[in-house]
Amino acid sequence: MRSRDDSDARGLLAQTRADWAEGRLSRRVRKVRRQAEEARAELEPIDVDTPLGRSVFARYERCPQPLLAVRDAGPLRRGDRLLADAPALTWGRDDRIWLAGRNGAGKSTLVDALLAGLRAPPERLLHLGQDPSPAAIDGARAWLCDLDPEARARVMAVIAALGVPPTRLLESASPSPGEARKLLIARGLGTCAWGLVLDEPTNHLDLPSIERLEAALAAYPGALLLVTHDEAFARACARTRWTIDGGEVRVESI
Repeated sequence: MRSRDDSDARGLLAQTRADWAEGRLSRRVRKVRRQAEEARAELEPIDVDTPLGRSVFARYERCPQPLLAVRDAGPLRRGDRLLADAPALTWGRDDRIWLAGRNGAGKSTLVDALLAGLRAPPERLLHLGQDPSPAAIDGARAWLCDLDPEARARVMAVIAALGVPPTRLLESASPSPGEARKLLIARGLGTCAWGLVLDEPTNHLDLPSIERLEAALAAYPGALLLVTHDEAFARACARTRWTIDGGEVRVESI
């Protein structure tokens, strides 16, 4: 029963207040720490930018023959219309070609003419047009589900590297055009196809997705035939340019 004016009483009151303040501070620290841990737990499963590791292509086997496709020199026609006089063209197992030209110049016709001279098994190539059919997309999803676990893991790694959560793609009844395109590209990359023929592969893709695709194609060790109007993307992925213009096909290094 000390008086509040007593020095010991004043010291005891100050200590009590200090204890209360310390307790409040300790509870606040625990609360903030718990909130930080909860936030970290939510962030950790989110894979913002999965790189395409070399392990995806670790089992890549180079095409045993030097040429995948050949077209002899001669006129390039669409029906009765003459599009261009083309030189002899070859697509080798190490070639990375950018096919350029205005719309209607005959790029798709030239691709078809080149693939008519295919020397590799068709199943070892991926030919992706501008607008994949729903049947092609459904077939790719069914194919993915039927893969053995090791092969499926490689394809899933490519899908993730292209910016699509694999589980969302498998669970979606109707993937977006961009997601469908990434799935089909991942099919070729994940199975280590000898050659990729990609017609406007950046259609329906945003800038981060285009950058991921560019990195994936740069890591891909096989042959590439790329049809695109995106010059920056093409220069990052290809080493040779075929240009259809003015009724001729020009071949040059880039």
